[in-house]
Amino acid sequence: MSSRDLKNNLAIVHLLSAQDLADADTASLILDTAGFESAGLAVNVGALVGVDANNFLVITAQECATTVGADFTTVAAADLESAFTLIDAAAEDEVTQFVGYKGSLRYIRAYLNFTDAGPLGATPCAVIGLLGHPRHMPAVAPAAVTAT
Repeated sequence: MSSRDLKNNLAIVHLLSAQDLADADTASLILDTAGFESAGLAVNVGALVGVDANNFLVITAQECATTVGADFTTVAAADLESAFTLIDAAAEDEVTQFVGYKGSLRYIRAYLNFTDAGPLGATPCAVIGLLGHPRHMPAVAPAAVTAT
């Protein structure tokens, strides 16, 4: 395997099916980073109907040492490469945002938080987890984990 071989050096894990969340705060499934030296989250957001300064979407990366859903906390900015940005204007939707995770906890996920004065309409979103630098080659994607 060459150093240019991305397929065998990267594992892709489906964490949230593309769906219309229609104003429903949503946590993705959990990405288990065991066996990998790098990880990231990609969130694909479609067209947000009614998005503005009072009706917006905030995406956060969350981390935990266990899979207990209630124990997940927001990842500190110092433990992220890049950041998810607030989507509060029509010009900011229809985008894929990506952050790299530099923290030390085993489990990460994306949390999509809708804040609104009036309901946001069609909001198609999907989340993909990416794992790199596997400790054993080739990279094998683990199954997404459901919070307990």
